Amino acid sequence: MQISRISAAVLAAGLVSVGHAETKMEPIVVSATRTPITVDDSLASVTVLTRKDIQKKQPEDVPALLSDLIGVDLSRNGGLGKQTSLFLRGTNSDHVLVLVDGVRIGSATLGKATLENLPVSEIDRIEVVRGPRSSLYGSDAIGGIIQIFTRGDDTHVSIGGGSNGTFESAAGAGVRGERGSFGVNVSQTETSGFDARENDSPAGNEPDKDGFRQRGLSAHGSYRFSDGTRLRLSTLQDLEHNEYDGMPNSTDSRHQVYAAKLATRPTSWWDLHLTGGYDTEKDDNMTDGVRTSSFETERRTAGIQNDFAIGGSHLTTVGVDYRRDHVDSTQSFTKNRRTDLGYYLQHQWFGDVFNAQAGLRYDHDSAFGGHTTGNVALGARFAGSGKVYASFGTAYKAPTFNGLYWPSGPFTVGNPDLDPETSRTYEVGVRYGRSIRLSANVYRTEAHDLIVWASDPATGKFKPQNVNGAVINGAELGATTTLAGVRTELGLTYLDPEDSETGNQLPRRARKHADLDLSRSFGALTLGGHAQYRSKRYDDLSNQTRLAPYTVVDLRAGYQISPDWKLTGKVGNVFDRNYQTADTYNTWGRHYLATLTWQPRSGK
Repeated sequence: MQISRISAAVLAAGLVSVGHAETKMEPIVVSATRTPITVDDSLASVTVLTRKDIQKKQPEDVPALLSDLIGVDLSRNGGLGKQTSLFLRGTNSDHVLVLVDGVRIGSATLGKATLENLPVSEIDRIEVVRGPRSSLYGSDAIGGIIQIFTRGDDTHVSIGGGSNGTFESAAGAGVRGERGSFGVNVSQTETSGFDARENDSPAGNEPDKDGFRQRGLSAHGSYRFSDGTRLRLSTLQDLEHNEYDGMPNSTDSRHQVYAAKLATRPTSWWDLHLTGGYDTEKDDNMTDGVRTSSFETERRTAGIQNDFAIGGSHLTTVGVDYRRDHVDSTQSFTKNRRTDLGYYLQHQWFGDVFNAQAGLRYDHDSAFGGHTTGNVALGARFAGSGKVYASFGTAYKAPTFNGLYWPSGPFTVGNPDLDPETSRTYEVGVRYGRSIRLSANVYRTEAHDLIVWASDPATGKFKPQNVNGAVINGAELGATTTLAGVRTELGLTYLDPEDSETGNQLPRRARKHADLDLSRSFGALTLGGHAQYRSKRYDDLSNQTRLAPYTVVDLRAGYQISPDWKLTGKVGNVFDRNYQTADTYNTWGRHYLATLTWQPRSGK
């Protein structure tokens, strides 16, 4: 690899971040190494979803979009907007780091991002990196990373409707100049929904429809001051009203993300990135329209990253991240703010046959002190288009505000002495082929000091404690090709997610996953379908409540009426399969959605 290739790739990060990472060669990703790299060169299992993929899949929401990816499993407490847990490679739902335009998002009290509340029509691109990445990003990235890039400056208008009283609309417009661009997108989704919980459940017996309403807005602006300096500003905002069963029985939510990035090139071998971010989430919980509690978290982040291209085949990254979390709630947390300062170093070597990566990071968290993580990976090319690689990485998850600082009450109390959850992951992977693309990965994750809420003998109250661990062995197989004009994508996952002490299967995670997607075009008409299988799972760690296996089939179609107009439609759960991913909570039966979109070719 020549130094000009490294420099060009680093500069391309600015293009990726604004959502225009189109390439006729290998897709470029930035989440795996915090530097632009092709999927083929990466030493990790990576999936890239473009806007074209999103339009093809016609997902109900972001979790549905991600649900058919290798290594992903979901647990839902009802329909649109309802609490959803995403398990990446069998790790806990708060063991995946979620970024929006490079900004870390998620509730500091719950410790995870509410993917179900992100407006899918505002998204241009998603990168999913499987495996630990704490050596680059710090806390949370035990199972991997999901990075979302907001939509750019394409002009479009769409309107759709379907079952359960669902209505959707979206519009966007933008301008591009010689040095800059600006775009804004708005969207809304409304549905009367269905009863989130079984009428005969022991709690939340409310035989009603649980609706959902969402308003979304995203905007971005970018300006190129010179060939080596570029500034980008972006925001993503959404408002939700969500109804469900229980006490409370509805929530009003607000989420705002602001991102800023300045990329410049002081010399031909040095690229400098300055970033800033702000993420805020507010939830007002209500019972029959009366507010019973409120939680608002604010996160401010800043970073400096330096990429040094050395000797034509080496790239060294040195950076510093700062994060400050603040909580404002009707609950009187014993502490309501904390900070984290992280220093990271990564080196990548690109050879003709071999390439390698090593990283080290140190974080100092005001809640529990210092923590060090690292990773190392080595890859080798074979048979032209083949690659085999092996990696080892450590990761950690910082305790949440709820775990550390929940105020003492009649039944619960926080634990300021909690240690972070930690993990070690070993992985071997192989990729091969162009027209027929095959990939396979095997891995083992060992997690320690996992935090659970358990009865404290001293006080009799439920208190979070570092008490147990887990071992997750997994294997993944992916295949993509086109046969007789039919685009075929197959994904198979096998997991053995076990509690270290009991050997029981970790709750709400299926051992066997299978996803098959087929699509074919007949001129202006495109037909497709998706089949998803999940084996049995258990709703509890004691493995007493069994959830049955299921297979769900979706069918979809698209018709290009004219160069600027397209009609799409989808029938989900065609065979009206009755299944649950969380005990007593319902999922979608047979449902449909049709959408008409206007997108002028000049606005793409």
